[in-house]
Amino acid sequence: MDKKKQIESGYPRKTNERWKNMPILFDTIFTLNILLVNDKDESPTYVISGDKTYYLDPISDTLKNEKSFNERFKGLQITN
Repeated sequence: MDKKKQIESGYPRKTNERWKNMPILFDTIFTLNILLVNDKDESPTYVISGDKTYYLDPISDTLKNEKSFNERFKGLQITN
């Protein structure tokens, strides 16, 4: 939104136009400020769609490395 609290022209954008393999429905997109095990990205961004998670590669700007929620985020639980 701009200062007039109006949505800027061209928004909302269709996520599947930017990320070709983006799930049609997803629960959240977020960036962590910590490293997960064996990750090289210091601020990894993830997409969660149901029980599936995807890593958003900042170099290629593509979704990669599909894993289940429990596999990627060991010890965390999804709550409603």
